[in-house]
Amino acid sequence: MLRRMALLIGMLAAATHANATPDFDRERFLNLPDYVDAGGREWLDLNQTREHSWYELATSCSVATGNCSGNLPRQGGPDAGSIGLDGYTWATRDEVRELFYEIAGLPAGALDSYYAIFPGDAGYGANALSKMEFTIGFDSVLILNGYTRTVDYAADTGITAYLATATGPGLDPATNNVPNQFNLTSQVELDFRDSSVGAYLYRRAPVAVPEPGSWVLFAPALVFFALGRYARYRRRSTSTF
Repeated sequence: MLRRMALLIGMLAAATHANATPDFDRERFLNLPDYVDAGGREWLDLNQTREHSWYELATSCSVATGNCSGNLPRQGGPDAGSIGLDGYTWATRDEVRELFYEIAGLPAGALDSYYAIFPGDAGYGANALSKMEFTIGFDSVLILNGYTRTVDYAADTGITAYLATATGPGLDPATNNVPNQFNLTSQVELDFRDSSVGAYLYRRAPVAVPEPGSWVLFAPALVFFALGRYARYRRRSTSTF
């Protein structure tokens, strides 16, 4: 009897959970991640932030911490709308290097110098660009290109920003022998802007929290289950004497 009651309560809880309708987060839906890494970081599609200079990004994201807030206009003018940056972090060059290692499956140490090149048939570029959307594509090559928040304070050139670029096989299968490059050494002026350059932004994936109503329904089931286990234990204990 106790087991049947526990089963019934568990079924009711599961049905209630399945039929629950969570609040629709429109902003999160529009900003679906391009890739979620092993550390739970949701990387935004770089195409959402194209055609902005490093300076413009720095007005929405802290250069010191990377924390972002507010809205950034999307490429295409006022009609294209804007993207909400609350909760995002602008990645450093080292964080993007970690990302490249993961999405490409690069061998350990390959990017110690922040640059690596491989034959086209090595597959690393294809790996990377199968996980993140390219920012510009040609028959011969696909390119993922964006700003990191890291800058260089060289005395001879002034302050410049580091780009992070990955290349892979192009749209024409006949050109798959083009070398794959992973380059985090390129530097540009802070006011440089290009339609093929976005920014590396990520946010932490939300942690799923059970609905309070589900716990209320499951708790009695656990109690009945425990009582049933205890009753069987008592019967077995008394039968041995």
